[in-house]
Amino acid sequence: KKNSLLLTKFIVYTNEILSLEKKNSKYINYLEFIDKGLKLGDQELKDYSNNVIDLSIEEDTSCLTNLINIEFPKNKKYIPHYDETIKDSKEYLITLANKGLAKRLNNKVDKIYQDRLDYELKIITDMGFVDYFLIVFDYVRFAIKNNIFVGAGRGSAVGSLVAYSLGITSIDPIKYNLIFERFLNPERVTMPDIDIDFDADRRDEVIEYVRERYGEKRVSHIITYGTFASREAIRAVAKINNVDEDTLGYLLPYIDKNPKKSLESNINDTVKRLFKDYPILEKTFNEALYLEGIKKHIGIHAAGVVISSCDLDEVIPLIYNGEEFLTAYTMNELEDLGLLKMDFLSIKNLTIISNILNNIEASSGKRLDLNKIPLDDKKVYELFSNADTVGVFQFESAGMKSFLRKLAPKEFKDLIMAIAIYRPGPMGEIDTYIKRHNGSAKVTYPDESLKDILEDTYGIMIYQEQVMQILSKMGSFTFGEADIVRRAISKKKLELIESAKDKFITNATKNGYSENKAKEVYDLIVKFADYGFNKSHSVAYAFIAYQMAYLKVHYPEYYYINLLNNNIGGESKTKDYIDESKKYGINILKPSINKSEKLYIKEDDGIRLPLRCIKGVGNVAADNIVKIRGDKPFKDIYDFLSRVSKKDVNKKVLEILIDADCFKEFGYNKNTLKYNLDTLLNYADLIADLDESLVSKPEIIEVDESSQEVEMKIEKDLFGFYISSHPSSKYPNLFKLIDIKDNFNKKIKGVYLVERINMIKTKKDEDMCFLTMSDETSQGDFVLFPKNINQLKDIVVNDIVEVEGTVERRLDKYQISITRIEKM
Repeated sequence: KKNSLLLTKFIVYTNEILSLEKKNSKYINYLEFIDKGLKLGDQELKDYSNNVIDLSIEEDTSCLTNLINIEFPKNKKYIPHYDETIKDSKEYLITLANKGLAKRLNNKVDKIYQDRLDYELKIITDMGFVDYFLIVFDYVRFAIKNNIFVGAGRGSAVGSLVAYSLGITSIDPIKYNLIFERFLNPERVTMPDIDIDFDADRRDEVIEYVRERYGEKRVSHIITYGTFASREAIRAVAKINNVDEDTLGYLLPYIDKNPKKSLESNINDTVKRLFKDYPILEKTFNEALYLEGIKKHIGIHAAGVVISSCDLDEVIPLIYNGEEFLTAYTMNELEDLGLLKMDFLSIKNLTIISNILNNIEASSGKRLDLNKIPLDDKKVYELFSNADTVGVFQFESAGMKSFLRKLAPKEFKDLIMAIAIYRPGPMGEIDTYIKRHNGSAKVTYPDESLKDILEDTYGIMIYQEQVMQILSKMGSFTFGEADIVRRAISKKKLELIESAKDKFITNATKNGYSENKAKEVYDLIVKFADYGFNKSHSVAYAFIAYQMAYLKVHYPEYYYINLLNNNIGGESKTKDYIDESKKYGINILKPSINKSEKLYIKEDDGIRLPLRCIKGVGNVAADNIVKIRGDKPFKDIYDFLSRVSKKDVNKKVLEILIDADCFKEFGYNKNTLKYNLDTLLNYADLIADLDESLVSKPEIIEVDESSQEVEMKIEKDLFGFYISSHPSSKYPNLFKLIDIKDNFNKKIKGVYLVERINMIKTKKDEDMCFLTMSDETSQGDFVLFPKNINQLKDIVVNDIVEVEGTVERRLDKYQISITRIEKM
C-alpha cells in the first residue's frame, strides 16, 4: 500500500551505548575501576563521550523511534493449562474441591462450608484463575507424594476454603474466621499469590518437576538486580579517590544506613561545613551521586518462579547467567504483563520437622501425622509459658521469650495473636493485651456490637481481617471494598481514605450508629489498619510453631539432634542447644572414631557428637574418616593408621582427634597416644609401602593422663562447651541453677563457673555488676549491688566461685542477688 513500510527487519549501525547522557560518561570509568579494584592513577581515564545516546536530540533519533511500534497486550494472562487432556478445567476444579472438602470434613459438609466453597469457586472461575489453582494443587500433591514436607500455608491464601479443600493449605479458614477476599478480591482484579513453604533441602525437586511438566522454556527463575545504595556508592568512590578510612569516617556517620534513603537527603549544614574542611569528601560525595541506584549485578529471586503458557522468549527478554536463563524483567514488571509468578519458599524449620518425622518413623515404624496432633496439649503450652522455646519457629528471640512469660499462653489462639502483635507498631498494645488476657484489666470494645469480632483479642484490633469485618458490619462495605480500604490505609492513599470515611459514616448512621461513634471507630480503623497483621499468615505460622513445640516436648532427642545438625559450625547456637538438651536429661556423648557419623546421631544413651563439630578437624577430614570406615569399624589404632592416610588426615588433625578423645575405645588415654604419635606415624609410613605382615607393630609406651581441670579446658577449647563434666561439678553443689524458678524469694548457696562479667555505673555513679554463671545443669543471671561490689576483688571470667544470695525477679527474668561471692 502507498506510504506503508514494508520493511520488518533492518540494521542500525551505532557505537556501543554505555550512557544516556554525556555528563555521566566519565563515570563509566569508575564502574570499570570498581570491577577491577583500581584507584585513580592506576590507569588512564578513557574518553567514553562517544558512547552516549542523548535522547533529547529528537532529530537524531526520531527516524528510528518512529519505526518502532511495540505494544504490550493488556489484561492478557499467560497461565498455562493444567492438563490439555482435561476437556473442562472448571468442572474438574469444582469436582476436586468438593471431593476434597468432603474428605476434610469426613463427609459431613454443612451449609456454611458448602456456601463458602461455591462462592469461592465462582469468583475463581469468573476471574479466570481455574488453571492457576490446579497448577498449585498439582505441584503440592507431587511434593506430598514424594515425602517432601510442605508447610501448613502462608499469607492470605490460607483464607481460601478452596485451597484447604485441594490440600494446598492445611488450615480450615472458617474455623479461624479467615476472609477469602483478603486473598482474592473480585473488586480489585490482580493475580493471585499462593506462597508455599517447602523443606529447604528439597524445594528444588518441586521446581524441577514443574519445569519438566510445563516445559523447559516456559519455566524460569526471576531475576533481581543489585544496585549501589548510598553508603555503598560513597565507599566505592572513596576507594577510587584514595580516601583513607580515617578521613571517610568523618562523613559516614552523616549518611543514613537506610538503603532506601537517597544521598541527597543527607545534606545538611553540618555536612556542608565538613565539605569545606575536606574538599576530597565533597568530591567523593558528588561523584557518588552518579553511581547511586545504578545496577551493579544480577541475582536470582529467592523464591519466585515464572510459569508461562508459551515460550518465555516470545513474551519477554531472557538473560543467561552462565547456568540457566532468567527473566530479564523483575517480579513487578512480570505481574503487570500477566505472567504467572509462583513463590516456592524454603524454610529450614520445615527441614528440621521433616527430619524429625523421618527419625520417628525409622525408630517406631509409624509416620506421625502433624495435622492430627491435638492442639490442646498442656505440656506444649507449659513450654510456651515458660519461654522454653529455643529452636521454635517465630518464638526464639529474647524479646519474644520475655513476652511469652508475661502472656502465659493457654490455647492456640494465644499463639496466633503472639505472632501478630509482637512486631513494631502493634507492640504498643502488648501491655494492655496482657492485662486483659490475664484478667487484671477490664475488656472494653469500641462499640458493644463489635464484641463478636474483637472478643478473641480482648477488644483490640490486631488483625487486618478484623478491620475488614468492622468496615463490613458498621459501614456495609463488601469484603472486597473493605480490602481496598485496608490497602489504601497501609499505602497512605489519603484521597481514598477520606472518601471511604464519608461512605463509612453515612452507612453506619443508616445502620443505627451515631455519627460521633462512626467517626471514632473509623479513626481507630485508620490507626490499627496501618500496622494490622494478616491473620491468615499468623494462623499458618502458629501451626508450624506449635508443631515444633509438640515435637520438642514429646521427642526431645530427635528435636535437638536436628537443631544441632541444622547448625553445624555455629558455635553459639550449638552451645545453647547442647545446654538445653542437658536440661531435658539427654546425655551428650563425645565423638567416637567408630560411632560418630557426619552429623549428630541418637544412641540408646544419648546424642553422639559428630567428628565435624571438633574445632580444627574440618568437614573434609571428618567425612573422609567416616567414608573410609564404612561398615567396617577400626579394630585399633594400628588399623586406623593403616587405612587412613596422611593425605586424608594430617598429623595436626590427628592430634586434635586424640585431644577430643575420639580413640578412647582403643584403650589408651590421650597423653599416651600423643607421646607415641611419631612412632605410630612412622609405622603408618612403612606399611604404606610394604605388606603389613612384614612390619612389626611398635610397642605403645603408656603415660599418665592429665588432670581433670586440664581435660575440661581442652574440651571447652575444642567444642566450645563442656561435655564430660563441668568445672563446678567436683564441688558439693547445694543449689542447681536449673531449679531457679522454683525458688523465688528463697536464699540459696552454690558453686558456679563465671562466664561473663558486666560492670556498670548506677545513677549515683557507683559500681555494680551483672554476671552470667553456670553449673552442669544450666546458666543463670546474677547481680552484685554496690554495697557488695568489693567482694568481686580479683574474680575474673572462668573462675569457680561460691555464691550465696536470694532468688529475685527482674522484669520477667529470675536472677540471684549476691550477698556473698568468694573464689574457690
